[in-house]
Amino acid sequence: TNKGGVYIAEEVVPTQEQLEKEQMTPEDFGEKAAKLLLEQILRGGCVDGQHQALTLLFMALGPEQLSRVCMGQLTEYAENMRRLLELHFGVTFG
Repeated sequence: TNKGGVYIAEEVVPTQEQLEKEQMTPEDFGEKAAKLLLEQILRGGCVDGQHQALTLLFMALGPEQLSRVCMGQLTEYAENMRRLLELHFGVTFG
């Protein structure tokens, strides 16, 4: 972004056998990855849904200082992680 933010979405490249089985072309795979990235941008966050919980964990276990991250709507897994971190570590997320 023009403010130094980086948007990332990941998709694992399937094997050639998986591509053939699902009748998926490399272009289809690229389109799927692009849609994942756009979905994350539309949610308003800089952390994709697959990494939200891990990001919260790193923030909770890091040095005792203010940490900031921009996340869109939390996934169910990330919401559960947030609750567990608040319960066990006493950290709060605003």
